[in-house]
Amino acid sequence: VAGLDPAELDDVYASRILLETLALSLTLADFTPARQREAKRMLSAMRQAARTGDFAVWFDSHAGFHRLITAGAGAALQRQLTTFADRTIRYIRIYQLSEPVGWQSAGEVEHAAILAAVAEHDQAAALSGLAHHLERTAARVLADCAPGYEINAVTHALRLVDNGALTAAS
Repeated sequence: VAGLDPAELDDVYASRILLETLALSLTLADFTPARQREAKRMLSAMRQAARTGDFAVWFDSHAGFHRLITAGAGAALQRQLTTFADRTIRYIRIYQLSEPVGWQSAGEVEHAAILAAVAEHDQAAALSGLAHHLERTAARVLADCAPGYEINAVTHALRLVDNGALTAAS
């Protein structure tokens, strides 16, 4: 794929893992039933859009879901999250093109598990679920487009989150 920079993808997704899990941790205490209903609505819209191939609606709903579960972060952190999420859209599109029929399957399961953990205020499961969700997307795109690239930053970010999530659960 022209223009794919594996090191950039590695760095951007590592940044997303660290910043989004921080923002999610700031959101957990105030995740209300109304936010949970809105997140479920976004997941339903994503499923429907994936079935019909309406990528514009899917991306809007996907971005809305991630914004909702990280809404407790301050404005400066929100701007950073938006910047990194915007930079990953092209990588998600690569993933969609590489698996046109089932690209959304793993994400549907992961998003639902993240939401369940958030609704239960299970910090360890929510943070680890989000980190692994982002890692899986990065790893899939790299496997398809840069199979010789050794993932580095994402692996380190994932370890940091998982070690912190395990410590928080203790």
